[in-house]
Amino acid sequence: MLDGMEAFFRSLAEAFARNRSALPQAGALLLVLAVLAAAPVLAAAVRRRRAARARLRDLAERHGLSPGDLGLAARMAREVGASPLALLTRLGLFERATARTLAGAAAERATAPAIRRLRTSLGFDRLGPHDPLLTSRELSPGAPVTVQGRLAEVSEVEERSFTVELRGAARLRPGDSASLELEHAGEARYRLRCRVLGVRREGLGQAIRLEHDEAPERVQRRAFARVRADGALVLRPVALVSPDGAAPELRCDLLDASGGGARVASPGPLPAGTLATASFALAGWTFTDLRTVVLSSSRAADDRHVAHLAWTRIPEAERDRLAAAVAHLQPALAAEERSGRAR
Repeated sequence: MLDGMEAFFRSLAEAFARNRSALPQAGALLLVLAVLAAAPVLAAAVRRRRAARARLRDLAERHGLSPGDLGLAARMAREVGASPLALLTRLGLFERATARTLAGAAAERATAPAIRRLRTSLGFDRLGPHDPLLTSRELSPGAPVTVQGRLAEVSEVEERSFTVELRGAARLRPGDSASLELEHAGEARYRLRCRVLGVRREGLGQAIRLEHDEAPERVQRRAFARVRADGALVLRPVALVSPDGAAPELRCDLLDASGGGARVASPGPLPAGTLATASFALAGWTFTDLRTVVLSSSRAADDRHVAHLAWTRIPEAERDRLAAAVAHLQPALAAEERSGRAR
């Protein structure tokens, strides 16, 4: 891109030199001003592009991604109009791109295994205890489920399908629609509708191969509804004091929030049990110095640390404001998800 910029400015200068006698003085001045105004913008774009390439290179080295993996990621990213870096660090984009890539690659038998290798390398095959289930591709072998009300267990998960094993027999044939339910992390129950691809006898029961559900229905079980969020959340640990006598600030990225707590991405690990105050904005409301405790902190696939916070001893009025902010965001987020699936 730098070579292109240099060529652009060189050709512009040559054109200006050839035509300067024909240009009115005012027009020449405007041309010079336009070039000077464009230069910082173009230079900033080059810096951003270089930084993105450096982050992508670092991520590839950290996760052991091959040139073939990066080529596949670029192809998948084009399916959803995203950058490869965004695809490799955002599970929601990765899932949407997976569905579209496989839908358009029926004849390419190597595509699904290649996506599974990429998913495993990124850690997207292992959901955290508080992460929502976006698609049945995120199920793990051994996970308990019910199929048509019968107890079963996930035995295998691939990119195009997954298999469950159950004792006894369910009255299902290829082409039928099967109803599945499962609990995830004790927070929610999920309902899935999956097309049956195959049924075979397995010991005293059946092994049923199912098409993935790209949008499992979540049945809320938490005491407080939780919504995705963004923006900054500033944590001030109450047990630490800086030299000026004030609590030090730790700037985190807000990932989701509820009337009971929040999930944030922090630049480093946060020890469980840390007491702090949190300040952030949600749906236009500002919340200042809410008392919180760190429940857990773990490293995510993108190498950030994700911490789960719980509000402690906050006034009922503030909890009501939080609940109102969450309720305000829920319809907009639901509409956004529906739009994304339609695209």
